[in-house]
Amino acid sequence: MNVITSQAIAHALTAHPRCDSWTLRLDKLSFPDDATGSWKKPALDTAVQEFKVATHSTRWIDQLKTQHGERFRELRMVNTSRLAVALGRASVLENVGLAANRITGLPLIPGSAVKGLVSMWACWRGNAPSGDQDDQVAQFRDDFATERRALLPHTSDLATQILGSDDSNDADAGDIVFFGAFPVVDGRLKLEVDVLTPHTSGEPKPSFFLAIASGATWHFVLLASRRTEDRSQTLLDTATAWLREALTQIGIGAKTAAGYGRFVTEDAFVAAQQPPQPSSRPAAPHPPPTPIPRGDYTEATFKNAVLRTAQNRGNWGLLQKELVKLLKPENAAWLQNFKTATQGKEFKALRQQPWYPK
Repeated sequence: MNVITSQAIAHALTAHPRCDSWTLRLDKLSFPDDATGSWKKPALDTAVQEFKVATHSTRWIDQLKTQHGERFRELRMVNTSRLAVALGRASVLENVGLAANRITGLPLIPGSAVKGLVSMWACWRGNAPSGDQDDQVAQFRDDFATERRALLPHTSDLATQILGSDDSNDADAGDIVFFGAFPVVDGRLKLEVDVLTPHTSGEPKPSFFLAIASGATWHFVLLASRRTEDRSQTLLDTATAWLREALTQIGIGAKTAAGYGRFVTEDAFVAAQQPPQPSSRPAAPHPPPTPIPRGDYTEATFKNAVLRTAQNRGNWGLLQKELVKLLKPENAAWLQNFKTATQGKEFKALRQQPWYPK
């Protein structure tokens, strides 16, 4: 009996390198070129080069809208940072994968991930201290929005109706169906190889993984069940608002604490790409450039470690630890930048913390 070994398959792939499915190449047909483990990066580069999506139609979304009318809701969002979803799924490579349709190669965000994000956000909103509600409402906005949207009030009853209950005495499915998210197939939908470099035993060990490049447009599709005809608009409005808030404020997928998986609405993204309109008023003289402060930060690390952490109440424990470094004398200019950036009404609750620098 002949046994087909991984070496034989690898040899066949070398002789006939074409593979029409980038997901098959990534998940099943990546084999080591040497015994040192340095083959992971070339395998991911190959997946990026072979990335393509079979003809994909979004007519089913239009058909859902036609069939279900007011019980249908679509939210179009654009990821403004890299997106990594399902890194830990089964693959011959470790922690590199992306959720994608095996047949078409289309990347996707599973509905379970979307529903989980909405569930977490509803819990955070519902457990916010009552004295901070005004500040939190001011904080929940799209990054590029020019006006703050009025948010629907949170109630546990709404959350239970939308998401369902796993109570053993009264288990029930939610009344909103989360279909997940599907990208628009155009030139902005791209894969990129990213790297995380942990230092183990004093030695840097780069770990490569795949991510979806920023700038892709996504369809997030929600549907109200038939038993909610009398309140479907309220449930859809609330679920859509919570989803929009969560995507713009904390993101979805892996590494959101490092800034991955952030979104804005498609309208806000398009508006941000428009060139500024010429003004009839004479241009004001440019102020002298502000000197770049020195110390333990760069513009990028300060934004990720301090400013983004300050925007999310759930990360204030990390911010309190970061302030130990920020209060060092050599970081005085960065400390002043932090105080200036957190003077708005949306940071009132932060400034009331006893550890906030005075």
